[in-house]
Amino acid sequence: MPEQVGARRYIMRLHAEEEMDADDRLQVIQRGLMVCDICGKAGAQIRHLSRSYGKGAKLFVIENVPIVTCPHCGESYLTAETLQEIERIKLHRRALSVERCIAVANFG
Repeated sequence: MPEQVGARRYIMRLHAEEEMDADDRLQVIQRGLMVCDICGKAGAQIRHLSRSYGKGAKLFVIENVPIVTCPHCGESYLTAETLQEIERIKLHRRALSVERCIAVANFG
């Protein structure tokens, strides 16, 4: 079921829970492993990356964004909670951010 966050639309994939029975999910949780929402396999990890939004004078960078990555299917995705927090940060960007002068290079 799609979830509305701000003005953007994100699709949550829930089929991973259907592929594992309750005992398998409990064992995965007890071992501290994450289950990938895309392929349903255990072993997904959280990486923390910086994400940029906008461009030019309106460029805004959010650091330490938790991104789920799966070594099995190669997918990376943001959880619904992370997307909601990003929208909240963007909404209150002036109160939650500090300005920094950074070097910017153009690829092309």
